[in-house]
Amino acid sequence: MKHLLKSISILFFFLFSTSAVFGQIEYESGYYINNQNVKVSGLIENVGWKNNPSKFNFKETENAPAQTINITEAKEFFIADHILFVRAKVKIDHSNTINKGLDRNRDPDFVKKTLYLKKIIEGDHDLFSYNEGNLFRLFFEDKLGEIKQLVYRKYSPNNYKIMVNEQYKQQLFNTLKCDDISLNDFDSLEYTLNDISKIFIKYNECKNVNYKHYNVNTKEDVFNLTVRPRVSFSSLDVSNSLYEKLNLNFEDQTFFSFGVEAEFILNFNRKKWSVFIEPTYQHFKAESPANVANLEGTASIDYKSIEIPLGLRHYLFLNKKSKLFVNAAFIVDKSLNSSITFAGESNGIALEQEALKLKTNPNIALGIGYNYDSKYSMELRYHTKREVLESYVFYNSDFNNISFILGYTLF
Repeated sequence: MKHLLKSISILFFFLFSTSAVFGQIEYESGYYINNQNVKVSGLIENVGWKNNPSKFNFKETENAPAQTINITEAKEFFIADHILFVRAKVKIDHSNTINKGLDRNRDPDFVKKTLYLKKIIEGDHDLFSYNEGNLFRLFFEDKLGEIKQLVYRKYSPNNYKIMVNEQYKQQLFNTLKCDDISLNDFDSLEYTLNDISKIFIKYNECKNVNYKHYNVNTKEDVFNLTVRPRVSFSSLDVSNSLYEKLNLNFEDQTFFSFGVEAEFILNFNRKKWSVFIEPTYQHFKAESPANVANLEGTASIDYKSIEIPLGLRHYLFLNKKSKLFVNAAFIVDKSLNSSITFAGESNGIALEQEALKLKTNPNIALGIGYNYDSKYSMELRYHTKREVLESYVFYNSDFNNISFILGYTLF
C-alpha cells in the first residue's frame, strides 16, 4: 500500500508538472475599451476564467510585450468571439448559499463593489453573471438601465429550518413582460444560468428584438466516446521469499488489447481538463522455466483481465486542430479465471504442482499523447508494477506493461 501511494504521488506530480512545463500562454484576438472610450484592439490572454477577473493580460501584436490591464483602466474587454466582460458598479450579496452556516435574515446584505461582470445576453434587457469561488450571482439591466443583482438568498431564521428568498422571480416578472410569457414561466424558474438565459432569450424573441448570446460556444463537446485498440509490451517476474528455486521470469511479450474510453470535459480553464474511464480487455500469455517437484519444468501463465482506468487528463493546445495531452489514471484490474500452471515430467511420468490463482492489486498508469481534430489520437502509456499474486504470502510479483494506443473518437 505504501508503494501504491508513493506511485500515485509521483505520477500526479508528474502530470501537473508536465502541464506546467509544456503549457503555453494563449493569446487570442480581442479588444478593450479604455476610460476615454477608445477601442484598443490586439491580443488578450484567454485563461478560461472560472472566476470573474479583476484584470487581464494584453498584447498589441504577437511579438509585443504583455501588459496587465486592471479593472480601473478598462471599461470592458472582449475575446474569442463570445466572451465579454463589462465593468460595473453594483450592489452584491455575498451571503452563503451552502446549507451550513446560513444567515438568519431574509433580506440580502448588499455591498457596493466595482466588478467585471460576464455578459451573457445582450438585447432589450441584458443578463450578466458573476463567479467567485463558491459564490454565483446573476445580474440584469432594469428598465432604467441600472445593473442590479437578481436576488436569490438562502437563510435560516431559527438555525434549523432552511428557507429561500426567491425575489429574482418577481424582479424578472416586473421586467420581462411580453404576451408569450406567462406567470408560470417565472414560477418554475430555477436560479441557474441555463434557466434564466432561456427566459431572457424567450423575451427578446417575443419582442422581435435582435439579441446576442455570448455564452454559446458550440464547437466544444463535453463528452467523447473513443475506441482505443493498442499493442502492449509486458513481462512478469515472480519471486518466492522462502525458496529461490520457485522464482519465475516471464520475459517480454507483445500482445494486442482493446478498450473503450468515455471522457468528460470539465467546464473550466478553457476545457483543458477532463476525466475519463476506459474499460480495457487484455490477455497476457507466456512461459518460464520452473522448478516442478524439484525437477526442471515449465510454468505457463494465462492472464486475462478487464482493466478499468479512472483518470485525469490535461490538454496542451498547439493550434485549432492539434493538441498534446498528458494523463494519469488509477487502475482497478479484474482478473478473469487466470492462473500460473506448472508442467514437467520424469521418466515419462507427468509431474504435478498446484497452480497459482491470480488476484491483482490496483496500480497507476501515466500517459502522454497527441490528438488531431478531436477525432484521431495516439498515446504512449506506462504502467507502474502490478501485483498479481496478492493472495499468496510468500510470493511477490511485478507485472510490467507499456502500451501504444491508437484512438478514434465516435462522438
